[in-house]
Amino acid sequence: MSANGRLMSLDAVRGFDMFFIMGLPALVLAVSDLLGFGTSNWICLQMEHVDWEGFRLMDAVFPTFMFISGISFPFSYARQVEKGESRSRICRGIVKRAAVLFLLGLVCEGITKVDQGWNCLRLGSVLGRIGIAWACAAFLYLFSGWKTRLFAAFGLVIGYWLLLRFVPAPDALTIAIPAGHEYCLDRGPFSLVGNLSGWVDRNILPGRISRVVMDTQGTLSTLPSIALPIFGTLTGDFVRRMDVSGNRKTLLMLVAAAGLATVGWLISFSMPLNKPLWSSSYVLVAAGYALFLFAAFYWIVDVLKWVRWSFFFRVIGMNSILIWMLQRMYGYRPLPELNEYLFGGIAKCLPPQGGALVLAVGYVAVCWSILHFCYRKNIILKV
Repeated sequence: MSANGRLMSLDAVRGFDMFFIMGLPALVLAVSDLLGFGTSNWICLQMEHVDWEGFRLMDAVFPTFMFISGISFPFSYARQVEKGESRSRICRGIVKRAAVLFLLGLVCEGITKVDQGWNCLRLGSVLGRIGIAWACAAFLYLFSGWKTRLFAAFGLVIGYWLLLRFVPAPDALTIAIPAGHEYCLDRGPFSLVGNLSGWVDRNILPGRISRVVMDTQGTLSTLPSIALPIFGTLTGDFVRRMDVSGNRKTLLMLVAAAGLATVGWLISFSMPLNKPLWSSSYVLVAAGYALFLFAAFYWIVDVLKWVRWSFFFRVIGMNSILIWMLQRMYGYRPLPELNEYLFGGIAKCLPPQGGALVLAVGYVAVCWSILHFCYRKNIILKV
C-alpha cells in the first residue's frame, strides 16, 4: 500500500486492464506482422472480441474493470467512515457517482448530437452499466453481510440463466436477423434474435441499440453484471483483513478464481460463453479471470513490494475514466487524429509493417503522455 493507504496493485491492475483499450491490440498486431507471424495467430485473435459465442482476453476487459470497481469500495468506505461521514451522506455519494457515470455514458454515446435526432442516442453505455452495477453492489455492501452478498451474486447469475433458458423472446421465430449479423442464425433462447433480454431492449429502449435487435449494455443483461462488483466487494473486504498474511490471501484468491472459472465453464454447457448477452457462464469465467489477475498484481506489488515496474500501468489506472472517454466519445477521434498528426508522416516513409508499428507505438505514447501530465499535475477525473 502507499503511504495514504491506497492499494497500489489496484491502480496497477486497472491500468493493465485499460491498456487493452489504449493501444495494446494494435501494438500486438503490428509486432506480430513485422516479425512475420501474420495477424491471424492465437495471440492476435485474443486482441479481438468474439462475434457471439466464445471468450478471448479482449472480452475480459470490461468485466475486469467492473470487478475492480467493487474491490475499491471497501477501502473507500473505510476512509469515509474514518473521516466521520454519516451513512446517509455516503449513500448520497453513491447515487451521485452512479448518476455522473450514467450521464458521462450518454455523452460518450452521442447525447450532445441532438441536431442529428434522438435516434442517434444510445441509452445503454459502458459507463452507465458500471455506474448502475457498482451502485447496486455498494448499497448491498452497506446494508448486508458477506453471506448475503455472496448469495445475491450467485442468485443474479443463476436467476438470469434460468430466466433466459425458459423464457425465450416472444417474436423469436418471426423477427428478421439483421444484415451483417449472419454469425448467429440460430433462433434459440440464447441466440441474437431469440434471447429475452434483446426482446426487452427493442421494445422499451429509445434511440439506437448496439446490435439492431439487442443492446450489449441493455436491460436484463444488467442483472448478471451486478455480480461482478459484488464479487469485487467480497475481495476488497478479504484483502483488508489483517489476520491473514499476504501470501495466504494470494493463494486463497487464486483458489477462488479457479472455482469461479470452473463453475462458469460448467454452466457454459447449458448457457454458452457470450459477452454481448452477458451470459451467466461468461460473467463467472470473467470474474475468475479478474480475480486471478488481481491476485497476481497484489502478490507482486503489495506483498513482494516490487512496485517500480508497475508505474506505467498505475499512471493509466489512476485516470482510467478519462482515457476511456477520450477514446470512446461517439463521432469524435481526438487521440487518433493527434497520433496521425505527430507520427503519420514518419509511418508513410516506412514499409507497411514498419509504419503500422510506428503508429501503434505512437498512439500508446500519446495516450500515456497525456495521462502522465495529468498524474504530475494531480489532475484526476473522479466521479
